[in-house]
Amino acid sequence: SINSQVGSPDNSSSGGGSTKDLKSGWFIDANTGIVVGQSLNTTPGYVSRTTNGGINWTYIQYNDTGGTVNGIYFINSNTGFIAGSERARVHKTTDAGLTWLDISNGLPYANSYFAVTAIDANKIFLAFTNRSYYFTTNGGTSWTLDTMTTAGSAGATGRWQGFAGNSGGRRRQQRVHDQSAARHAWSGQSLRRAARARARRLA
Repeated sequence: SINSQVGSPDNSSSGGGSTKDLKSGWFIDANTGIVVGQSLNTTPGYVSRTTNGGINWTYIQYNDTGGTVNGIYFINSNTGFIAGSERARVHKTTDAGLTWLDISNGLPYANSYFAVTAIDANKIFLAFTNRSYYFTTNGGTSWTLDTMTTAGSAGATGRWQGFAGNSGGRRRQQRVHDQSAARHAWSGQSLRRAARARARRLA
């Protein structure tokens, strides 16, 4: 399990030195992992990163506007994505979470996203409301809105399915509960299916 007290600092007058809630997480290997969640809207946005299996955590700033990160997804040991509320937006890392770049160009500012997945560095998918999703085929230079044609089997648990490689090069499954995705009839599995279907049509 992940220490729930490694979320972003709550520096509000009522925070009392506590931390904000976590939403999701991803471990790249047995030592390096990133957890995401809420940040105050009056402070920069942070993710928390560990390089020793969760013994110690470091805050990594990803934006200047705060907000809530709902989802995280890595396509390899270096390149990954986070997505969330209108303040959190969509960001990409190419150095295992040390730095983040906003790739929300062209997306409506008021949008919130409840999960993120990717086929590769160019084909990225964001779960939006009412079983709709945004996708890009150029790494975030532009985005298109689409809707799943069938409900599929999103499931009430809303579990986000990710993968993390171990030192032996094998892939092991890691599941992180995502209540936001569940509330909007999304799950990691259903978004991933939509991404694969769209990728086939784009091929």
